[in-house]
Amino acid sequence: NRTGRDLGEPMSCAYFDASRHLLRYTRWLSLEVLSAHFKDSGEDDILVGDPPTRWKLCDRNKRKAHEEMEGTVMNENVEKSMEGDKYTWMESECEKLLKSLRHQSDLRYMTFFIQPNYPADYAAFISRPMDWEQCNRTLQQRSYDKFGDLVEDLRLIFSNALKYNARAKGTDTVSGRAYDAAIYMSNKLEAAIDKMLLTVSDRLDREKIDHNTAERELVAAAKAEEERLRAQWRKEDGKEQKTVQTVRLIQRRPQRRMDFDFPFHEEEEQAQRGESAPVVIFQLHKQVFEKQRNEFGKLNRISKNVGLGVMARLGEHTK
Repeated sequence: NRTGRDLGEPMSCAYFDASRHLLRYTRWLSLEVLSAHFKDSGEDDILVGDPPTRWKLCDRNKRKAHEEMEGTVMNENVEKSMEGDKYTWMESECEKLLKSLRHQSDLRYMTFFIQPNYPADYAAFISRPMDWEQCNRTLQQRSYDKFGDLVEDLRLIFSNALKYNARAKGTDTVSGRAYDAAIYMSNKLEAAIDKMLLTVSDRLDREKIDHNTAERELVAAAKAEEERLRAQWRKEDGKEQKTVQTVRLIQRRPQRRMDFDFPFHEEEEQAQRGESAPVVIFQLHKQVFEKQRNEFGKLNRISKNVGLGVMARLGEHTK
């Protein structure tokens, strides 16, 4: 479909974009799921093709895939609902990321980070405290603008704990246990982030493809309608030209000489009515112009209806 895509054919463009996305998503998925089968990274561990059709299972390619997904997701604006309403699918993905840290089996680790009581000297080491409940409230208030904002806050929970409790590392104290819990939950958070990146980047790319396909269909429909109207105008214009030529021939036809006096002539009758050949031609041109203007109005209304239909389809798809 590359040739059709270069020519701008809507169906070829849709197939081409979908194929590129599926190749990229397959690479992301394989590098995420098959990490246990990775080989040592070498200089020849490169991606072959654009988009890549072959790749090696190695850490370097996984890091590159992770960077691609982060570039797609982290700066994406979160579609927000009204506070108290049902979450949008983007907000639901943020909620899933939060809940991934609240499994019952992890309660003994997360106890330090849900709603902690900060020591008196905490502010001397940590400039911006963060906990799970604060992240959850921010999400419920629809205050997260991007996926990256939530990820940054969640990572901050455990980086703060590692920084403050580093002095007690390896000790059987509350601070020592908090340090170990921060390491454990930080690893669990990163695994949940990887899963979220895979899911969200896939959906964002598919929605982008659907949006571009709908736009191309709208443009193609508008062009087809324009060509139909142009063909109709050319056909009608040909008929009007023939009519004008016929009128001109009639006006230029010489008067036959009569052997007797006729009480009036055609020229005198037109003069009495205030008509002439140029006036008749002007009236015909005016009729053609009015028909063309009416057809342009129809085209604008059709384009508006098609646009509203596409927007309605996109709204239903988003829901």
